[in-house]
Amino acid sequence: MATRTPLVHQRILHTGSGRGVAVTGYAAGVLAPDGARVVLDTACLPYDRDELWIVLTPAEARRLAELLAEEAGAAEREAAP
Repeated sequence: MATRTPLVHQRILHTGSGRGVAVTGYAAGVLAPDGARVVLDTACLPYDRDELWIVLTPAEARRLAELLAEEAGAAEREAAP
């Protein structure tokens, strides 16, 4: 029985404030039955309370957008017939 690798790939953007933002692609069927998904995640740090937010420089925001666009493209290509 063939199994699909759940984690397609993961890249991490490290911000100047010390945060790591993971952009991860998951194969179709792992997180949702109808296709691949892109996940944006960051770990809570000891000083975090209820909410978590990240301040990005313009360069960091552009890099994050690039990573998200690449993952979205990969998810679309996987879903294509």
